[in-house]
Amino acid sequence: MINELECEVTWNNLSLYTKKGKPILKNTSGQIGPKTLTAIIGPSGSGKTTLLDTISGRILSELKLVGEIKINGYNRNIETWPKIVSYVGQFFPAYEKQTVCETLTFVASIKLRNSGLAQLKVEELMSLLGLEESRDTLVKNLSGGERIRVSLGIEMLGNPPVLLLDEPVSGLDSFNALNILETARKIADIGKTVLITIHQPSYKMTQYFDKIIIMCEGSSIFDGPMQDCIKFFENCGFKLPENTNPTDFFLDVLAMDTKNEAAKRESMERIGKIRRGWNEIKVEPKISMVQPIRWTEERSSKFVFQKLYIRGITSYIRNTSYIFGRIFQRVFIGLIFSLTFLQLGVEGTNAFSFRGVIILYIQNELFGTSSPILNVFNEEKKIIDRERKSGLYTGYEAYWAKFAVEFSYALVFTVPYAISTYYIVGLITNFGTFVIFLLILLSVDIFAISFGLTIGAITSTTEASQIVGVSLNVFYLIYSGTVGNPRLIPSWLRWLCWLSPVYYAFSALCSNQINSLSSNSNSPKKSASESTGQFTIEGPQTFDSFGLNSLSITANVFVVLGYAFLYQIIGTIVLHYRTRNNLRESHRLCSDNGNAETI
Repeated sequence: MINELECEVTWNNLSLYTKKGKPILKNTSGQIGPKTLTAIIGPSGSGKTTLLDTISGRILSELKLVGEIKINGYNRNIETWPKIVSYVGQFFPAYEKQTVCETLTFVASIKLRNSGLAQLKVEELMSLLGLEESRDTLVKNLSGGERIRVSLGIEMLGNPPVLLLDEPVSGLDSFNALNILETARKIADIGKTVLITIHQPSYKMTQYFDKIIIMCEGSSIFDGPMQDCIKFFENCGFKLPENTNPTDFFLDVLAMDTKNEAAKRESMERIGKIRRGWNEIKVEPKISMVQPIRWTEERSSKFVFQKLYIRGITSYIRNTSYIFGRIFQRVFIGLIFSLTFLQLGVEGTNAFSFRGVIILYIQNELFGTSSPILNVFNEEKKIIDRERKSGLYTGYEAYWAKFAVEFSYALVFTVPYAISTYYIVGLITNFGTFVIFLLILLSVDIFAISFGLTIGAITSTTEASQIVGVSLNVFYLIYSGTVGNPRLIPSWLRWLCWLSPVYYAFSALCSNQINSLSSNSNSPKKSASESTGQFTIEGPQTFDSFGLNSLSITANVFVVLGYAFLYQIIGTIVLHYRTRNNLRESHRLCSDNGNAETI
């Protein structure tokens, strides 16, 4: 059986305010019970989605909530509420390169301890939701209706007794919209408590609803069956015309006409009449189910990191256009780079050419690794946000799994590129020197990945990620010593070099090559006369000319890794708390009022 627990949700005198005190919800009350499908309807901006978000605990943390929300007569529990009440948003961000079956199986493997039971529930849900024929279809190829059903399936895998659906039929044709409502009806019939928002349902759609809640200007002005609503409007002086869709009529009556002052005044009088009529007859919801929720946690906490990592790797492998793009980038840059600096060597080489080689290695790793992350992580963050609010994993697990995926691909792309270009350019051929060179580049990759993920976690849009990310990368390059001797920077700005991880990576790479000159007789050599300039690489004296720091190679690498770790700490904390459910924050703000919920 899919359902084992029945729940009744009651909300009393809910009001929601902005920080400036502007009301969004105004003293609204209501109740939904098991085996019922309830629809919230109302004009645009009436508060439908806000009410749904408030019940689910997904309101913004800066909003002030007053009132109480109870389940089976008991106050909400912050730990169990996101598992008891599942939320299906209007948009369904997902890994587009996964199949329907893989998407559901991934969620089931975390939400359910027993792997055999998990697969059984996946099959059962696909049958219930009509997804059997789409089981091997990639998410990106699904229709709008199929995406909604997959989203429903994901939330139902945890067997929640309460389902909240925000505009599930928005943008769908009438056939698919009716299919979604038929599915919602089936879910309610097996014992679930289902609440949906819907803007303007057709008459056929209303046949699936047990009752409707009409919202207007942030408060409910009716709560009950459709036939009772028709009678209520008629008693208020607004009789339903023949052959008219009732919900269209209700919304027309409640529409605010603002084209001129007279029309606006007439609209306000009409809405006020409806509101007064409802206040005269409404009855505060009475709790009929008084019993504590005995919620058994079925979540499997084992191997969550591994599951996230495998999913990330699989999605990457299937994204062939991205992989080919990265391969082309490395091959093209590597080819141009190698031909331009063919057998340049180190000792006796023009210092500016040598500096250019080292700079290009660092820039390629820094920008080539962080830029793709800055481009895509904000979109992936939407998936993390949805799954985090469903209680699948922590923000820390999400961050580190994503880091592991990106570093795995950095290894795949960086190592062949470094091996081929290193020997073609003619850097020190000693194997130990090359290994150290490669480790330094990988430390830059680690920093670039951590940097990209953290900037993506902090910013809200891809555009903001690019602006902040590129600006900081340019700052790191300016104060890295790669474009000029740091000693030439004004003294009051010179300390900024210490804040640039690139400064330490540049020092480490240069030191690795120059320190090897005296002990490596096989390194390619050029005399000063053979170079194109007067300043040549001839030994340790070059350190002063480049303005390199006096730290050892190991110390420089550890500083780079230290900056990476700092970004990782910031990124994990930000991602974890920005994607958390805001139920706790709502409670803290509610406690200012005597009727506030106690969690």
